[in-house]
Amino acid sequence: MKRFISFALCFVLVISFSVIGASAYNIGADAELISPRYEVISNVYISLDISSSGKASCYADVDTSPAYSCDLTVELQEKSGSSWTTIKTWTATDDGTGYTYVDGTWYVLPGAYQLKVTIEVYNSRGVLVEAPVEYSDTRYY
Repeated sequence: MKRFISFALCFVLVISFSVIGASAYNIGADAELISPRYEVISNVYISLDISSSGKASCYADVDTSPAYSCDLTVELQEKSGSSWTTIKTWTATDDGTGYTYVDGTWYVLPGAYQLKVTIEVYNSRGVLVEAPVEYSDTRYY
């Protein structure tokens, strides 16, 4: 009887390790792991559109908890060789609602453009708690 119980336990262990190994194998390069991107920021939205007349519509907004303050800097950048040069900057500060946005326009010449968005989030003591930098997709005119 002891021998049967020992055999049964060994069999269960071998099967358990096989299942764990198979599960770990399936979490490969094709799987997408979910993890929080920010701790305080709940949403970031960036939009850059350029009309046929060269009018760049630049928009970015950030949602945070109203318990935090947020400074938002949006830079319209033009590709110059292999680097990006800022040609126009807009800034905004959270008004206590947890929502900060910039909405600006600028006329551009033919070329490649992107938005660089810098977000600085401060707690109630004025300590910087998050400072991500995000970029829009590249747009061409």
